[in-house]
Amino acid sequence: MRWILPFFAATALFVACSDDASSPPTQADAGRDAAEEDAGENPDAKDANVADASGGDGCTTCSFQVDIEIGGMKRSFDQMKFGFDSPDVMRLEVQGGGTLGCPEETSPTPDRSLIVAGVGVGKTTTEADGAKATLLEFKGDLTKDPATKATKVTVAPKVDCCVAKDQIAYSIDASSATMKVTGLMVGEHCTSLD
Repeated sequence: MRWILPFFAATALFVACSDDASSPPTQADAGRDAAEEDAGENPDAKDANVADASGGDGCTTCSFQVDIEIGGMKRSFDQMKFGFDSPDVMRLEVQGGGTLGCPEETSPTPDRSLIVAGVGVGKTTTEADGAKATLLEFKGDLTKDPATKATKVTVAPKVDCCVAKDQIAYSIDASSATMKVTGLMVGEHCTSLD
């Protein structure tokens, strides 16, 4: 009977000091896990959420550049941030004007925001898959419509781009009868968007 107490103490110590791989994943881990599963099915696929930002992976340095055209008027956006709606689905916010960085309740209103919802983690997503893109025009110098929805949307991971740990790179091609948005969205995860 004396061996039982030391046995339980040693077992408890082993469990307490072991790898916490059984702990639930974070939202960011879930996105990386989904991309790793895809890479397991396709050994040539790279992780769409996490790549070597040094370029050592043979990746390319990519820069944010998203443009919008409505009625012959063109504008550029300044940044993209993203959050998770679920472990497999992201929402991207592309902003023009305002303050750079993650949006907070006290952040100033940007001139315009493009909300891209229903984006699959590590997957090309179209309007047929549930992707949506809506321009919210706050300044009113591009269009007088406060909201313009795209009818065609394609968002695709750019796996050849070098990105930091909490960044992603996706191309966008979204349009409606009056609006056209194209470019490369490179941005970081913001917990304020989860």
